[in-house]
Amino acid sequence: MRPLSFGLLLFAFVFLNAQCGRDDCEVVPGGKLYNARVPVNYSPMQERFKIGDTITIEINVPNEVKDTLSGELLQIRDVAFDDVWGGDIGGVISRLFKTQEDSTRWIYGAKEFDYIQQKGKVQVTGGSIPALAVTFSREADKRAVKFQIMPQKNGIYSLSFFTPHINVTNQVGNYCAAGLQLHFGDSVAYGYHLLNEFDVNKVGTYQQRIGAFTFVVEE
Repeated sequence: MRPLSFGLLLFAFVFLNAQCGRDDCEVVPGGKLYNARVPVNYSPMQERFKIGDTITIEINVPNEVKDTLSGELLQIRDVAFDDVWGGDIGGVISRLFKTQEDSTRWIYGAKEFDYIQQKGKVQVTGGSIPALAVTFSREADKRAVKFQIMPQKNGIYSLSFFTPHINVTNQVGNYCAAGLQLHFGDSVAYGYHLLNEFDVNKVGTYQQRIGAFTFVVEE
């Protein structure tokens, strides 16, 4: 067997160093975490609906978002979202109710609505835990989705969207490790007071519900 040349060994050393770390990045314990909010529009923004009413939902993720802590503008045009149930982001619709024993319970209610596609794609995942998989259409300045939901059952519902932390290392900022958490919706909890009769340990606090849209569906 021929011995490796010095030049080949040097190349391997440099290559491995390049893969294992950078000498031009800032180290933050645990990695840098960015947070940004994404607009979600619910229309009509009201608390009570009838079975068969139409609620329009529109989400636009701009190519440039602002970090909520520093105010830094982050370019995310080429950042790939995580695969959530086959979509770019996930959505959860929960229906809350009281049992005869006055215990608070909730179920996944995505299958209790009909859906009309308008832009992008939304689909209900299968299995025992139905939820929403949302896929954006790509436009020049944003990712966008627009669809309508029509409730088919009465109850108190809460709707929210999410994505796991997105790895933006080498894509956003000059950090050796960086993640981006997108929060979908405004910095308020729409209709949270409708949940006051329920056990907060089961439904979550106001802060935990920020960005969620809570509404009542009546007969």
